[in-house]
Amino acid sequence: MNQNRTIVSLFSGIGGFEVGFAKSGIPTSLACEIEPTAQLVLKSHIANTRIYDDVSELKSIPSAFAVTAGFPCQNLSLVGDNSGIQGRDTKIVFDMFSLVAKSPDHEWLVLENVPFMLWQRKGEAIRFVTEKLSSLGYKWAYRVVDARSFGIPQRRRRVVIVASKKHDPRDVLFSTDCDSPSWIEDDGKVPCGFSWTEGRYGLGWAPNGVPTIKGGSRIGVPSPPAIWFRDTGLIGTPSIEDAERLQGFDAHWTKAATGPKGQLGARWKLVGNAIPVGIADWVARQLVSPGTFLLDDRVKVWKSRIWPNAAYDVGDGVMKVDIGEFPEKHQCEGLSKFLCFPVKELSERASLGFLKRAREGKLRFKDGFLDAVEQHANTMSQKNYVAARTAAE
Repeated sequence: MNQNRTIVSLFSGIGGFEVGFAKSGIPTSLACEIEPTAQLVLKSHIANTRIYDDVSELKSIPSAFAVTAGFPCQNLSLVGDNSGIQGRDTKIVFDMFSLVAKSPDHEWLVLENVPFMLWQRKGEAIRFVTEKLSSLGYKWAYRVVDARSFGIPQRRRRVVIVASKKHDPRDVLFSTDCDSPSWIEDDGKVPCGFSWTEGRYGLGWAPNGVPTIKGGSRIGVPSPPAIWFRDTGLIGTPSIEDAERLQGFDAHWTKAATGPKGQLGARWKLVGNAIPVGIADWVARQLVSPGTFLLDDRVKVWKSRIWPNAAYDVGDGVMKVDIGEFPEKHQCEGLSKFLCFPVKELSERASLGFLKRAREGKLRFKDGFLDAVEQHANTMSQKNYVAARTAAE
């Protein structure tokens, strides 16, 4: 195996980086993942790759083209415990940097996490990460990227951080910029995704798509997003197989994690914590064939306390970049045509719970939306009544 064109994957999850880089012909020489169910998934797809349980088990990182790390985000996300970079799950990033510091140099370091890291606790997490990179001699750049840029109907924004001691990371992240694709616009007819576990403070509204698939929720369980199909009035949730596809994986990708007891919740958690394959694929292509940074007219010295959506430091201080979240513009036929598996009707209980939270909060909703949810709840109530009567006969 050519170590110059391999990746070492830390916090591998279910293999988003591995699949994305493989599309550019870059295999994984070593993976590291502590979650047993995620390990089952990895072993079912990259059986010839050595998989370590814990970053702390590694004494050093072998030579590689790139080291990738989607470090734990539970303490940084909106549905996490808000404990920040020092949180129980996220603080393992300290071990990661210690490992990087004592390992042979590699061409690239690629990190990924949730956008909340830019403003939680005044950007504590992004400040720690970027200052650590600078102290280790890296030039770095980061950019918020939306997965819909790559033709997948899931509104999923991620912070991608690229660093190198040898190359200019700006050529990787800032050489392309596109307008948002037209297919994500709401024409009043397309289906719209929303988070049925929210309603009081947030909604996750996503025209012609679904909101971010999450590994957890405000009600404490991994939950699929809901979809309002305007043409039929149906409100339902996608299958786990379509959720895998909405992250860019093949359907049934996480089947190995189900186990004999049918732990579907474990699969939702794994899928919700993954990096979209499309983002990893784009990063890999950019690393192999970087563009040219031509945005000098969009650069300003960063002086604010609020971290921007894109920035870099190549030795002259932190600079803010005025650039969008869509580096490419891939077309999509729309959510209805994308879904391949049956949609499960949202239960009466879930529908009524969402309605209660929505009416208690102060959010504004699209005309007819709450009426549609109420009608759906009534329909489910009638179905439950008929089912109960039939069972009693």
